[in-house]
Amino acid sequence: MTSTSKKTRNPDEILYFAYASNMWSRRIHICNPTAKFFDIGELEGYYIDFFDYFESWRGASAALQKGPGRIAHGVVWTVPKEDIHNLDRQESDYEGVDVTVKLSSGEDAVCRTYVYGRTKAGKRDLPSLFYKAVIVAGAVEHQLPEAYVQELVKQPDNGNVQGVSVPLDVEELRSSVKGYLSLIERSRSLLPGLLSTMSGDSGAAGPRYVVRRGASGPVVTYRPFENAEHGLEPEFRLLGLADMKG
Repeated sequence: MTSTSKKTRNPDEILYFAYASNMWSRRIHICNPTAKFFDIGELEGYYIDFFDYFESWRGASAALQKGPGRIAHGVVWTVPKEDIHNLDRQESDYEGVDVTVKLSSGEDAVCRTYVYGRTKAGKRDLPSLFYKAVIVAGAVEHQLPEAYVQELVKQPDNGNVQGVSVPLDVEELRSSVKGYLSLIERSRSLLPGLLSTMSGDSGAAGPRYVVRRGASGPVVTYRPFENAEHGLEPEFRLLGLADMKG
């Protein structure tokens, strides 16, 4: 937060604080074409976590959680009051509330945002890689603090990239998160094919697989020399077989 200039807005608009997929311009304008960038902001005393399985994203969705000393960074948009129903429709599983957000100028602003799990407790789960990438794309686009971007990048995900029903261009998304994430499907269905080629150490000319015992069952370590053959990247080396069923 380094800006010293105060922001002004039209009284016929509201401020909306986006902390997840709607931080990315491409995403918010699908359902809210009249939204305009206003500022970046910080919501003190909150962080984001992920709950329940949403078929549209092939994984869990982000939700604000209270956390003393924590800060949820996000993007503040203006939305015409007459178009709030578009936001409400998009966030139909959430509840709209007002929160106080600190803008880049240091001033406080009352913003609308959406919270999840007030009427029923959600189950913590992993977001899809695609959904996580959309969140990271928004954070990178609007230059949120690098430490926060890295925190988002390190969030565990379920590896899903395919099958997302939200109409976003995967190649554009891949370009937007280049240098932060690789959009390569880490599907459970990959395991049978990987195991069928397993033959111990195949030498320097090809990939090597090492099987060892783990606390929850056998674990495969994949050392990729020709990793493109299996669509894996070097950082995805340990696969717990007991967790890869289905």
